Amino acid sequence: MEKLFDRLFKSGLMTTILGFTVIILSIVMIYTHKHSITEVSGWLGLGLAFLRSKDTLIGIKDKNIN
Repeated sequence: MEKLFDRLFKSGLMTTILGFTVIILSIVMIYTHKHSITEVSGWLGLGLAFLRSKDTLIGIKDKNIN
């Protein structure tokens, strides 16, 4: 469990924030009946992919690399 929190909040903080933002906005779009779950499922998948990835995916260099 500690490894998961290290990945989410140390090596991937920006992608974690971006992933949570995409997921929250997707839920808001479903809740306000602007879009259906089928239409928003791609955005939810993207948000989950951002949660799983490291910051190097979006071009932020890792602080641990010399």
